[in-house]
Amino acid sequence: MVGYRTPDTFLQELERIRAGRNTLPALLSEFEKDPTRFRTLFTLANKYEKKGDILSAKLMVDAILEAGTDSAGTAEFYSILYNARETRDPQPLVQYADAHSNGERVVKSLREAMNILRREKKEPELEVSLYIRLIDLSDKPNPNECNSFAGRMRPFQILKNAGRGNRKITITVNRKKNSVNQ
Repeated sequence: MVGYRTPDTFLQELERIRAGRNTLPALLSEFEKDPTRFRTLFTLANKYEKKGDILSAKLMVDAILEAGTDSAGTAEFYSILYNARETRDPQPLVQYADAHSNGERVVKSLREAMNILRREKKEPELEVSLYIRLIDLSDKPNPNECNSFAGRMRPFQILKNAGRGNRKITITVNRKKNSVNQ
């Protein structure tokens, strides 16, 4: 419960924790009763990921895959995501995005692949192409993100030939400047 919450929201969260709903001990108890239940395994994976325990999150996702309860492909995606983070290899995420239609997981996979490339300081051209794909998927690109990205890429002199994505970045940044000036 880090951070500021309104008193009502804070009290609701405190009551949830005191009642033991959706807490790690409660979820582990549910897991002991039924180690194949998708909702319990996936919620545990999310809890572990938020705690920074990717290995445990990965174990929960693997348990979903082994149980065969991943009808929507959610665990498959998170397995790819966790493996890419562990190996610092963005290619499986890019391949996932290439193989699937637009959606939240495609955006998440492209964003995570970009983050891996940025942290590893590798392949700025690929980072640009992934960023442009993200911009193209977005109806309203975030002006701060666009500005930050353009600034980070400036030393590489890559954005000159980025085409439509670069125009969207410029338009978005200009919109932000105009809204601030008004």
